Amino acid sequence: MRRLSALVLGLLGPIAAWGTVTCNVSGGTLAFGSFSPLDGAAQDSTANLVVGCTWDGNGSAGVLYNVALSTGSGGSGYSPRRLSFGGYKLNYNIYTAANHTTVWGNGTGGTQTVAGSAWTLKNANQQETRSHTLYGRIAPNQKTVRVGSYSDVITITLSY
Repeated sequence: MRRLSALVLGLLGPIAAWGTVTCNVSGGTLAFGSFSPLDGAAQDSTANLVVGCTWDGNGSAGVLYNVALSTGSGGSGYSPRRLSFGGYKLNYNIYTAANHTTVWGNGTGGTQTVAGSAWTLKNANQQETRSHTLYGRIAPNQKTVRVGSYSDVITITLSY
């Protein structure tokens, strides 16, 4: 896959010398705080997911990437994802924008991935970063939940 990326980069932007682009992802922890099932309102939270790419060659380079999110450990798929506390579940989801209409997933089942680029990698071993916002929402009117610390684990897949 990286070989194909190098070919695409060669067609889209100048590369003075061959090298390797390495990318990683960090951040992305959504913290919703206390949720009240009695008020009937959704609860929103945001977090930043940061993609960092480093070029080990000389001259300019760039990279196109794609960020996908798993369904999570709640065992329900994307519609909805579920936070868990023992056997209790709390419906929520992660969206690509603040309007909460498009679920951030892997591109299947009506979900979308988030694409990005880092095109200013000019010096060897200098990291270029891009930030993407995760828009989380706990669904309203979930009156059967118990008091507790609910959690989920999402796997982030970065393709470049």
